Amino acid sequence: MTQASINSGEEQNLSDEPNLEYGQDTLDKSSCTHEKSTKRSVGTRRTRKPRNTFSTTLHPRLDIIPKLMMFEADRVLWPFFYESEVVLPYDLIQPTAWPLPKRKGRRWWTGNFGGRELVDDNGKCLQLNYEALVLFLKLRHRGIQLALTITVNNSSNIIGIKHLVRLFEYEDIFNYSEIDEGSALEHVRLIKEQSGLEFRDMVYFGINKTVLDELHKELKVITVHINPAKGLGEEDVQEGARLYAIRPHVPRASEIPLTVGNVVSDEEAANIYEDEVMKMCVQKSEESASRNMTYDISEPDEK
Repeated sequence: MTQASINSGEEQNLSDEPNLEYGQDTLDKSSCTHEKSTKRSVGTRRTRKPRNTFSTTLHPRLDIIPKLMMFEADRVLWPFFYESEVVLPYDLIQPTAWPLPKRKGRRWWTGNFGGRELVDDNGKCLQLNYEALVLFLKLRHRGIQLALTITVNNSSNIIGIKHLVRLFEYEDIFNYSEIDEGSALEHVRLIKEQSGLEFRDMVYFGINKTVLDELHKELKVITVHINPAKGLGEEDVQEGARLYAIRPHVPRASEIPLTVGNVVSDEEAANIYEDEVMKMCVQKSEESASRNMTYDISEPDEK
């Protein structure tokens, strides 16, 4: 046996022996790491990722998410009536008050103008509903299309309104916009043609109850009334989603039969009127209960 093989054998034997100091050091580090991982700092809580309430499904019977939401602007996106309260031209000035005060429970935003405020010719500060802006970003993230509809009485105000929408960067948020002298009915019809959707796939938000009733009566569009003193809020969007989810089902020619494989969850299926899957589940539960029921239903003997 050569000297090299002897040396390699000795090295192998030495390597096979456990290094107690290294092992003890590793054990101490692992225990410390375990202790650190199990301890939580005071005042902290474990947070879970919020559940996506706007779930999607492939079957039209379980279509419970609006495909498109339409919004008016006056007293919905901004706290004023444009044609009666705003005078052109616009100007930028240093902020008069910071932070912005809350009005009727809503926060108001002055836009991204380098710390300055946008005002009209009379010095009126032009602000936006900040909560509405946050809601629009959330809705777009969930795949819901957005549309802006503004009926203008005087055609000379169309340029000013479009300029204001562009200044507040709303052009990048809305998929469709109709700003002209046309009525709300005409705007909804045009948006339907542009989007390729049906009227029953839309939800309209506005402050004029007469217009809302007309839209619902003529076009069967789901409408939500907005409190003009507060503007658009999360509760209004939730109400629109609720009305959309419980609307009566209208079968389409290309609709496939509803089967167990098409159902995403029983929770969604329970929201559909006369759901065949839920009927089948109830029938199965009744059958299983009848099989487990004892046939001896006589009264127990008294002791």
